[in-house]
Amino acid sequence: MRFVDLGAHLAVGLVCLAVSATAAPAKRTADEPVTTGPRMAYLKSDGVYISRFDGTGAQKLMPAKDISNIAISPEGADLAYTVNIEKKNDFERHIELYNFASQKSRRLTAVQGNNNYGPIWSPTGYWIMVQHYRDRKWEIAIVGADNDRFRVLTDKISGREDILSPAWWSADGQFIFCYDFKFFYQVDIQGREISRVPVATILGDVEMSSGYSFSLSSNGKLLLFDALKEVPDIKTLEGPPSQIYLRQVGEIGGKRVSPKGLEGIHPAWIPGDQSFLFVGGAYNKRGIYRMNVDGTTATLVAPGVAEISTTR
Repeated sequence: MRFVDLGAHLAVGLVCLAVSATAAPAKRTADEPVTTGPRMAYLKSDGVYISRFDGTGAQKLMPAKDISNIAISPEGADLAYTVNIEKKNDFERHIELYNFASQKSRRLTAVQGNNNYGPIWSPTGYWIMVQHYRDRKWEIAIVGADNDRFRVLTDKISGREDILSPAWWSADGQFIFCYDFKFFYQVDIQGREISRVPVATILGDVEMSSGYSFSLSSNGKLLLFDALKEVPDIKTLEGPPSQIYLRQVGEIGGKRVSPKGLEGIHPAWIPGDQSFLFVGGAYNKRGIYRMNVDGTTATLVAPGVAEISTTR
């Protein structure tokens, strides 16, 4: 069975920009809130924010209470996230969407069950992938961004483990990738397994975890991911530290690109695929760093951040 690698399916988009010949565009100040165009969303202890990629123009969208797994849509119209609800003898997790135009949130009621989390947008913005619990197994499901067409994609995968974790979408939005502790699986949006490869083919010689984050470049050729591995330049109180790795099509595993001495999680490409953002630092001193794809120039752009997501 052939594993279709990251660059096999590419999405091509055209963006047209009309500029008036008689009127110069209005200038933005560094502190002016950013509500349209390329930007990042991030989660801090006191709220969910959006800003430019350099951290300017920050605007608070909502309180952070009970919110995790934020994911801004590729074109920046909506923000998906997990709502964590604690009950007396139970715990529920739902997926909600915040719309920037209406400034309102709504639950995706088409998503079945009461334990769903970790939304990941397709590159087209048409689908949202979620981790979905049912029948004592963690499955991967998708739902339409218009709150319809919910379907579980992984319940027919043979020989898999009970816990599947979401990874990334193909560049054309026709396939999802997910993994357990043995294999990475490629599945189409009809729920058919296309291929599988051993975990080490993608991740290399890192520690295994079900909670890694992945970010595929827009051309489908480069994959950023965070992973745990013992290194001499980072000391932690417990367990191996997390770093950012970059994998190219055809490689076994990836090369470390996050700086020495700095832990890194949640990598996210900046449009153009020449630089990326990640959350770096120790647990209580984390911030967003911007870095070139060649591993140079790590610059702190926003302190005190737990999660990050970018438009494409």
